[in-house]
Amino acid sequence: MYLSDKTIEQRLRRTLKRYGCSLHKTRKAMPAESRDYCYWIEDNSCSNGEIRYLTLNQVIDIAERLKEKNS
Repeated sequence: MYLSDKTIEQRLRRTLKRYGCSLHKTRKAMPAESRDYCYWIEDNSCSNGEIRYLTLNQVIDIAERLKEKNS
């Protein structure tokens, strides 16, 4: 079954919220001609207080590691 990026984002937001983090999305860090978004996770415990722009796949990896770490 194919999940749209929007559905994946909603699931990631819920997962990250469970661990006290919030997911944000922007195009600001992308080249002007790009239609892609990049993401960042806000919370000191998840990102060590720094803003790093991430791809959707990187956010998925972080959420999976949080689940494993807290299970």
